Amino acid sequence: MQLKKRISGQAGETAAAEYLRRKGYKILTRNYSEYHVGEIDIVAHKGDTLVIVEVKSRSSDTYGKPSEAVTYDKQRKLIRTTELFLRKFVKNGILEYTQKIWLFNVDRHLSVKKIRFDVAEVYMTRESELININHIESAFGGWKDKWQ
Repeated sequence: MQLKKRISGQAGETAAAEYLRRKGYKILTRNYSEYHVGEIDIVAHKGDTLVIVEVKSRSSDTYGKPSEAVTYDKQRKLIRTTELFLRKFVKNGILEYTQKIWLFNVDRHLSVKKIRFDVAEVYMTRESELININHIESAFGGWKDKWQ
């Protein structure tokens, strides 16, 4: 059962990343992890905004909307992991390319003036076929409007 859940989660993240690409986002990395702190499903960039995306996949709303699973504790972990990501890779408002993160076909330097936390609700069949994606921008706060 755990393996099926993991495969479904990976399929949901892939579907969300492709959805974001079609909407003009640059996908910087997926499954960025800070040991003992947390993981970011998708780090994306659009305009001058770094977008942290938490992906939640479900087959139905029987147990609530997928976004409801992004609890306060999960939000705090995402914020803390994002802070560490920024310390490592963003200097003077510029995300600098480094071999330490896996970047997907992006410019070497990207402007980062804002940080946003989004949630992608991915609805899939039990066979991991995509039904729908609900992209919730600015799903939660906890961050300054402008990052410096």
